Amino acid sequence: MRESQEKVIVVPNIKYIVFSSKIDSKIFITNFFQLEFLEFLYCDKVELDEETAVELLKLSDEYSVRSLKMLCERILVKKVSRKNVIAYANLADQYIANELRNGVVEALFFLKSRLAEDEISILPKSILEDIVIRKF
Repeated sequence: MRESQEKVIVVPNIKYIVFSSKIDSKIFITNFFQLEFLEFLYCDKVELDEETAVELLKLSDEYSVRSLKMLCERILVKKVSRKNVIAYANLADQYIANELRNGVVEALFFLKSRLAEDEISILPKSILEDIVIRKF
């Protein structure tokens, strides 16, 4: 395995929060979200704030960790607001996050009068279809 020779594991497409720690007089820079992901895999526990839930939803989808993905979705559904509903609609659509999708569609019913036409126009087509289907 390449990782055993290089001593590095790279996980692409994940936003980095960089921190360092001094171990054996060396500075190590690590992706915070990768550490949270590994902690969940090995210890079945994770601390999820909104930003961490977004990033771990992406990782859990990429690596097919369904239980973590569901946990992230549940956290994000509780955080859907006027400010993030469009972003979460795109996230739910891109990562096939059905529980988040349902929360977004429900929120859009309540927020529709407060959304600008240009905001509605950038919603994913599948989300718009869900809204139309559920309306009737």
